[in-house]
Amino acid sequence: MSKEVSQLQLAQQSFDLIKKDLGLAEESLMLEEQDAFERLHQKLTSIVQYLLDKDFGRLLNAMYRIDISEHQVKDILNFGKPDQIASELAKSIIEREKQKVITRIKYSR
Repeated sequence: MSKEVSQLQLAQQSFDLIKKDLGLAEESLMLEEQDAFERLHQKLTSIVQYLLDKDFGRLLNAMYRIDISEHQVKDILNFGKPDQIASELAKSIIEREKQKVITRIKYSR
């Protein structure tokens, strides 16, 4: 990244986008520099698991809004280990939102 942003800032801005795209206005997460993305992944995995179990349509709509390809989502759902699907979807969400944050930072300065 040419414009230096800390991992903590990147993780927090990614979480802010995730909250917006998943409609999680009330969710909060305390992040620290050394494990920001690991904590974000843990939190998001539990949210994704809940949506898989209780509101699959909302999850699919969010994946579309986040701009994760239908092919990628289908691959995870069809070929992922059942106990790893939420984690893999969370990784995909974090990576895509992180890319958005990096792009916004790059072009805003």
